[in-house]
Amino acid sequence: MSGMTDMFQSESNPTYAYVRLTGVRPEYQNRGLGKWLKAAMMLDLRQNDPGVRFVDTNNFNNNRPMLSINDRMGFELFEQFVFYKISADDLAARVDSGASI
Repeated sequence: MSGMTDMFQSESNPTYAYVRLTGVRPEYQNRGLGKWLKAAMMLDLRQNDPGVRFVDTNNFNNNRPMLSINDRMGFELFEQFVFYKISADDLAARVDSGASI
C-alpha cells in the first residue's frame, strides 16, 4: 500500500462529509499521490452521495504538503485548534512543586 484516505458522514447531518486521513508512505511521497487520493475520494463522494454539500477536512498547520493540496482543491480555512503538550514527568514535577497551574 502506498497511501490511503478515508472519510465519513454523520447520520445526523447527511449533508456533511468529514475527511480525517489522507496519507502517503514516505517512499512514495512527492509524486502527487496525496492529491490524487483526495481528489478521487471527492469524485467518488460526489457520484455516490450527491446530497453532501460540505466537506470538512483537517490537518496540522505545519503539514505544508496537505495544506497545499487543500488550498489547490479549494478548501478554505474555517476553524483552527491549538494543541499543547507537556511530558507526564514535567507535569508531575510542576504539580509536586506546587507551581500554579
